[in-house]
Amino acid sequence: METEEPGSPSPDDAVLFFGVALVLGIGSRHLLRGTRVPYTVALLVLGVALGGLEYGTKHGLGKLGAGIRI
Repeated sequence: METEEPGSPSPDDAVLFFGVALVLGIGSRHLLRGTRVPYTVALLVLGVALGGLEYGTKHGLGKLGAGIRI
């Protein structure tokens, strides 16, 4: 059994990131269905915001941030 170093990303972080990304994609597509704004633009804005929160602040996003860093 391998031991992980503290602070190193784990497979759980990748699964969490995939789940959150899926929920954000479905939610943005659903919310923007009746508008002329493509949901991919909303995904871009959300991605930049989450990346900015993770890399631009000293607090980070915890386990979700570890998935972003992967």
